[in-house]
Amino acid sequence: MNPIQQHIEGLRAAAVLAVVVNHAWPSLLPGGFAGVDLFFVISGYLIGKHLMEDIRADRLSFWAFYAKRIRRLFPSLATVLVATWVIGYYLYSASEFISLGRHTIASVFFSNNFLLWTEAGYFDALAETKPLLHLWSLGVEEQFYLIAPFVLWWGSRARTVNIFWVVRLGFLSLLTLLFASDIHANSSFYLLHTRFWELAAGVLIGYFELHWSALANATLKPSRTHVRELCLYGLTLIFTALLGLLATDNAKSPVHYAALVLLLFVGAGVFYLARIYGTATWLSQFVGDDRCRSCRWLNPSGLVAAVFIVWGFVASNPRDWPGVETFVPVAGAAILLALSATTLVNRLLSFKPLVWMGGISYPLYLWHWPLLVYWRASGMPTDSWHIALVVACAIGLAWITKVMIEDPVRFGSKVTKRPRLIAVLGGLVFAGSLGATTVALNGLSSRFPPEVRALAEWSETDPDKAWRVGRCYYYLHEVEAFADDCTPAKRTGVPRILLWGDSHAAHLYTGLIAESNERFDIVQWTSAGCPPTSSPLIGEGLNCAKRRAFALAELKRLSPDQVILSGAWVRYSRSGNSLESISSRVSETVVLLQDAGVKRILLVGPGPVWKDSLSIDLFRHMASRRGGEVPRRFGEVDSDIKHLENSLKTVARTRAIDYLSVLEILCNDQGCITLGDGIGPRPDLLFRDRDHFTESGSRYVVEHGRQIIFGQK
Repeated sequence: MNPIQQHIEGLRAAAVLAVVVNHAWPSLLPGGFAGVDLFFVISGYLIGKHLMEDIRADRLSFWAFYAKRIRRLFPSLATVLVATWVIGYYLYSASEFISLGRHTIASVFFSNNFLLWTEAGYFDALAETKPLLHLWSLGVEEQFYLIAPFVLWWGSRARTVNIFWVVRLGFLSLLTLLFASDIHANSSFYLLHTRFWELAAGVLIGYFELHWSALANATLKPSRTHVRELCLYGLTLIFTALLGLLATDNAKSPVHYAALVLLLFVGAGVFYLARIYGTATWLSQFVGDDRCRSCRWLNPSGLVAAVFIVWGFVASNPRDWPGVETFVPVAGAAILLALSATTLVNRLLSFKPLVWMGGISYPLYLWHWPLLVYWRASGMPTDSWHIALVVACAIGLAWITKVMIEDPVRFGSKVTKRPRLIAVLGGLVFAGSLGATTVALNGLSSRFPPEVRALAEWSETDPDKAWRVGRCYYYLHEVEAFADDCTPAKRTGVPRILLWGDSHAAHLYTGLIAESNERFDIVQWTSAGCPPTSSPLIGEGLNCAKRRAFALAELKRLSPDQVILSGAWVRYSRSGNSLESISSRVSETVVLLQDAGVKRILLVGPGPVWKDSLSIDLFRHMASRRGGEVPRRFGEVDSDIKHLENSLKTVARTRAIDYLSVLEILCNDQGCITLGDGIGPRPDLLFRDRDHFTESGSRYVVEHGRQIIFGQK
């Protein structure tokens, strides 16, 4: 292995270790997910350089390129997909297994990122419950591999590589990220259009490395049109960075502003280089020519790049990813790839244990996440030592996969020849057939005893009707006004109650209507992720400012007799809001309502939060016992929820308003109530997922809190 390959393997090791640590112990490396972005830069560099070398030698073959990709990626992927399916067969409920089947099929076609994008939403299952979630990045890379050869070939003539189409697409991708990532967060995270620039950065470094001599000696000069185009790119980056710096936001992290400053310097550098392109030997130093290894600025540049990467790992915010902050670790990776392998940081990356870890980085990335997901789902201990055992197991499986599967398929072995390509494809087809069978046979629920099967197949009916979705309840990115029937006309002598909040207000509506028995008019203003507060909370939806402005403006005109404030307080607490912050926002809102003349205010406290969902938690409990009756009480309330309850109770007591304790209605020392009074073939569960009531749950809570809610028995 030559020195360049060694330090690249070391950089791969840093990337995969960052991702694994972030997934195993998130608090240790909060921004470790940025390791995926390092992978993108490395992949762009290696693949782009390989393609450009083939173009220069006039030996580019699309078939040969894709055959190499198949032998490199398919064997390990097929192995992990089959193993994941087998474990899921014994551990997952029908609905979970169907979801796993869909993701297996999507992964076979390298389109799992598209499936995850379509699934993303307020009621999507937690990331920690999807064993193939991490394969979204593999989809992004493969989609790039489909595009890159044709883009480089299309712009190249007579063995001369034309990089400008890659630069153009990369620049458009970067602008899309900077201006649209907040608006379309899910697509920005999962899809190629906001990640292409990271891979393009790697291709650009590879181009510089291959053409440094021609660039430095001005024998390869761009046309005037290209120079003007580069100047435009530089000025646009400068303008974008200045715009971001002027739009100050105290909620943004230091990495955010560091990225903007870095973007400003890059824009100025692009503009400057475009003006002097081909006239200075500085370009040869930039790409790290070995003859310039003694240049004084090379080692400091490597150290700065390492700081960029480490800082990105430590201080990046997942809520803003990908975004401006992504520019910091990506720039660090690009600089290290551009510098000579003999610089200090790259020599450190060539340390043999790191090189070894980089060699198994691909199968390690594939193995670690399913093992962590299944370990946590099985109810095993999740302390640091047990998680370390899971990580060690992933490393061992990655090494075995590389030695016994990946390398023999790619290069053959002393015992066997390389298998034919059709056999390699067959492994992935087999994995896909398992996924298709799972979906076609409705999750293979027959694998469970009859008494467990009801929970394994349990699914709640669509809440759209119960919550009046699209009329009185809207999802995160919907901005439509509430329908007229959400605010019924005032009836003489009939008290009017305003139900204001997010989904935790919407799920009370069914119970309120059933118990009010037309003695009250219920007004429903509910939106996903929008707390019923007069000022914002961390983690709320993008459209909440408009919803809040509407509610505060309409309150005086509405003149409700009572306002019910209900929010997903636990979700906001776990999104970074302190108890003091939540209590302060609620208290401010109560004062505002009291000043507006509202006679009665009811604050609804938090309820229990299940690990995966109530049905799945109960299923795992009963499956481990191979049957039995569904327990009437189950689980326990986390301590942070109890602290939140006490904090909100204090607000209610201080402001002299009513308080409905969902925890006191549902939970005690023996657990929380799981079942309503419904009799039928399917369990009458009170929760449809982790924390939202079913219609039965809504009726149960409102019925048992009737005296507090309506002020009467």
